[in-house]
Amino acid sequence: MIVCTQLDPSSNKQHRMKERLSDNEILFTQITKLNAELFSQLRKLFSDYKIQGLKHRGETPYGKKYWRALFNREYASAPEPQDGSVRDLQIAMHTVRELIGFADISIQSRGLVDIPLNYGSVNEFFIVPKHRRKGYGTILYGHVEQLFAEHNVDTVLMTPDPVTGVDFWRTMGYEDTGLNIGSGEPLIYRKHLAPGETAEAIDDAISKLRTPTQIIAINPYNKRQLSEMIPIWRAYCLKNDRRFHKRDVKSTAFEARKHRDVSFAAIYYGGGIVGFVLRKDKEEIRFIPGCDESLRLFLAEEEGNK
Repeated sequence: MIVCTQLDPSSNKQHRMKERLSDNEILFTQITKLNAELFSQLRKLFSDYKIQGLKHRGETPYGKKYWRALFNREYASAPEPQDGSVRDLQIAMHTVRELIGFADISIQSRGLVDIPLNYGSVNEFFIVPKHRRKGYGTILYGHVEQLFAEHNVDTVLMTPDPVTGVDFWRTMGYEDTGLNIGSGEPLIYRKHLAPGETAEAIDDAISKLRTPTQIIAINPYNKRQLSEMIPIWRAYCLKNDRRFHKRDVKSTAFEARKHRDVSFAAIYYGGGIVGFVLRKDKEEIRFIPGCDESLRLFLAEEEGNK
């Protein structure tokens, strides 16, 4: 039998309460530095989780030291809202002996999708590897959804990470919004907890953001993005009688990160890279090899709307 219990990290009775709990009882605890042992366990696992997710997406990740420092900054010293409202919650799921999983959620979010409406978001969600495929993900999400309901959240948005996977979130009732389909970036999913006018307004606002094309800065650490860009860069060099070096793609992306007057972005269409935009020395180069007429018209219309 599994029993779920909510612990208050600020309670002086917490330690004595833990002593009375059996090994199979599941606890949910808000993460702070007050929970020193739990905090330490989670910090180690958090860096592994972030690195694994980035590798799935083809990126060369930062090291563990970076992610542990980020964890300290985000979860140990987050400022409390001045109005006393709850906006972000970091919840650990554990027994008296070990950590099982972790969820980071926002009660009032605007960061995932730029729309003039409040929604909840699941920012991070993972289960310790040895505890996966045992139903713990469903238990943790059940607690997360309960927290959203307690704070009157009507709609929740999230991006399925490669570790947890899309199938899990579909099972939890989430549906693809169709956003990011142009860029091939991780898709954004949503679930309406309380269907009504707010949910309809959010769906309407999201529908206006859907587009088959996007222009996204080239990440010099993203191996998958760089490999897609290399044949396009080769075609550009051949057309303009330039000497081709595939390392130029990565070096230009690094240059764009270092200098404000330089930008190097990939043009995505239908989920793949079809060209690039390079701005340097007050000059713009826009190159799309084999561009069909429908794409040209669409890009021209997008440019005219800016």
